[in-house]
Amino acid sequence: MFALITTLSTNLLRTYIIYRFMRLFFWTDIEEKKKERACYVLFFVLTAGVHLIFCSPGMSVITNIVLIFLITVCYEGALKKIFVTLLVYGTNMGCDLVAVHLLTDYSITGKVGECAAYITVLLLLICDVISEKILIKNKGEDKTPHGMILAVISALCLAELLIVEQELKNRILLVLFGCCVLAVVLLIFYLYDVLISAYKKLEEQSLMEKQMLIYSHQLDVLMQSEEKVKALRHDMKNHLGELALMAGNQNNEEIRKYIQDMGEDMQ
Repeated sequence: MFALITTLSTNLLRTYIIYRFMRLFFWTDIEEKKKERACYVLFFVLTAGVHLIFCSPGMSVITNIVLIFLITVCYEGALKKIFVTLLVYGTNMGCDLVAVHLLTDYSITGKVGECAAYITVLLLLICDVISEKILIKNKGEDKTPHGMILAVISALCLAELLIVEQELKNRILLVLFGCCVLAVVLLIFYLYDVLISAYKKLEEQSLMEKQMLIYSHQLDVLMQSEEKVKALRHDMKNHLGELALMAGNQNNEEIRKYIQDMGEDMQ
């Protein structure tokens, strides 16, 4: 009974922390709220069910990765979904590795204590808080420069975690390795933030250059208009001079003809 309560409570907390992680990378419209909630409920039910019914680490890994990716489908982004899925589950596995091997010799007992499950959730929450501090300026930003590179790095971290956990038997080394993985994950968060900031600056610079080109074109148009106004002013002076001369000679017919010609030129 206590194991059931532990599984459900820690899984509920883990679902909430994953929701917080998603908020670091994605933003959703009000219309997508129902779909988003449904995905998180499905994640909670299926991950808890697989863990309680099958008790298979392999099935749990596959179920978690697939369902975390399903959650990312609620949000926009292509490569970003793969990157976030691998990074979030890699963080979860790193926390789990540290908590399990810190408290028990899993290679001998093959069992995970209830306390380790709560410590895993606590470490995951700490990683989320630190990541939020790192991404505070670019939280929810949807621009992902070099998304493929970040996805590959996250995939390599996750693959290395799976391999080392199976092959390495020394508890101390496993805990140290788990801590190193968590440090790399936080470094990836920092790298992501740096890339987003750099990308935004490039966009701002590009926009400024386009605005400068527009202003330059407008200035050219104004200068051309000024030249035309000066030419028109000069022509008007000549015309007025001619009209004044004709008026002095009282040549009304020539004045009417001259004004008619001026009208046609203006047309």
